[in-house]
Amino acid sequence: MNSKSKLRGFTLFELLLSMAILAVLVLLIGNLANNATATTTTVRMRLESDNQARTVFDRMAQDFSGMLKRKDIDVVFSKQNGNDKMFFYSEAPAYYSNDPVSSKRSPVALVGYRISDKSQLQRLGKGLIWSDESSAASLNFLTYPSADIGSRPLEESTIPGRWKQSIGSAPNFDGVDRDYHTLGNQVCRLELCFQLKPSDKTVNTYSIDPYYPDHPNINGVQDIAAIIVTIAVLENSASSSDSEKSRLIAALPDPRNADLHGPPPKLTATLWKQLITSSLVTPEKGLSQRSKSRLRIYERSFNLNNQ
Repeated sequence: MNSKSKLRGFTLFELLLSMAILAVLVLLIGNLANNATATTTTVRMRLESDNQARTVFDRMAQDFSGMLKRKDIDVVFSKQNGNDKMFFYSEAPAYYSNDPVSSKRSPVALVGYRISDKSQLQRLGKGLIWSDESSAASLNFLTYPSADIGSRPLEESTIPGRWKQSIGSAPNFDGVDRDYHTLGNQVCRLELCFQLKPSDKTVNTYSIDPYYPDHPNINGVQDIAAIIVTIAVLENSASSSDSEKSRLIAALPDPRNADLHGPPPKLTATLWKQLITSSLVTPEKGLSQRSKSRLRIYERSFNLNNQ
């Protein structure tokens, strides 16, 4: 009896031990599966952000390469507190809202970039027609009140004067036009700065202004060697509230000339990445740990190759 009881007890112990080991293995496998899922999700979201930034920059590169760079063609770079905006003429793909016959369609379009009130990057691609005095949908050239081209051009010949309905008025430029479309639904921040061409007084320099101070009335891109575009992509932005996006936009600072002049120059992406990695940034300042972990910063310089 005693030997059978000992044998029976030992077998029960083994059974309990086996069940415990099995439970531990199940728990470990579950944790591994959860970690693998989390890692896969993180990698997938990062790839989506990279792909969206690549799409945005590739589209901008084509628009800038087709930009009309003549001195009598207007361009608007609107530097604002927060997200910047830009509008220019370019030989680029666009919509023809009124569906004109193909013989009237011009290869030139009014192109623009802005962050919408939904914190998404929008592109304006407004197809223009060949010059026609009876139409307001054609390309217009800058005209001046006198022979002095250094004076201010007539308002109606500028982009804001000609396309007020589409781009709005300074400084907000919040116009409404059905030719806007969403290019980056996770891009919540857009910032511009410029590399200026050498002048008699300076070498190539970075600046938040597209023109030298002694060129207050210049239009076009005659002073600009390159446009530097910085964007912030918020992963899975659909899960973020409007208030969280607004705080995030406000938390990423505009660059200052003091930052850009260095030495060494600190471009916008450097400033933003330093802010994201800083332990001093608190949720009260707009960047929670959750927001910082989902924010991706991208920057590209577009050489205009001006003559």
